[in-house]
Amino acid sequence: MKKQFKQLVVGLLCMTPALGFCGLYNTELGKIEKINTYAEYKGGAVLLSFNTGLAQCPTGLWISPTSTGFDMMSTFALASYMSNKTVYFGVEVENPLPVGTNIFYCQVDSVRLGETK
Repeated sequence: MKKQFKQLVVGLLCMTPALGFCGLYNTELGKIEKINTYAEYKGGAVLLSFNTGLAQCPTGLWISPTSTGFDMMSTFALASYMSNKTVYFGVEVENPLPVGTNIFYCQVDSVRLGETK
């Protein structure tokens, strides 16, 4: 019983991105500067140029095509970009994706439009 309770507490904390547990953090509120996707790169990953405010991935994010919710998250990101609206993201900072020399992008876990932090 004690082990199950401990697993439940850890699971709940991992589902709370604002608290920064389990490598999940919120970015700064901002506007997406650029969106790219390449069929041959990570199976069609969506790359977002965005000032995150996070040391692990200060200039960008990526949405994995294997993520649950890929279609909705990439649609929300595109809607934000096309409308020039502010957005912020819940991201995983563990194991950021290398996209260049000393440039890393964190994986998107959630997209938040029309909200303030």
